[in-house]
Amino acid sequence: MEVNQKVSNGNLKNIGGKNILWQNYTTNSSSSSFIIVKRHLTSEQIMKIHKHSEETDRWDEWNISEDEFTISGSTGMDNFDMDEFLTKIGVPENIVKWGY
Repeated sequence: MEVNQKVSNGNLKNIGGKNILWQNYTTNSSSSSFIIVKRHLTSEQIMKIHKHSEETDRWDEWNISEDEFTISGSTGMDNFDMDEFLTKIGVPENIVKWGY
């Protein structure tokens, strides 16, 4: 193929001496965070939050932190639907503070 030749779903571009298929799409970069007071959670829910990527078929993970009183999470890309996951494992919506 010729450099910068139009191909289906993108363009072939020469980047660093290599022909790369440059896709025509827009990324949606964002961040998100949450915090939950642990006394409202079971030990099983806390464990599942820590291992959330193992509980689903999703590959993207949140950074989960825990201290004596709270568990929190943050991500640079919120592809994993943590809100849906927390509901699925029985965490009441009214105890989750988003965007802390």
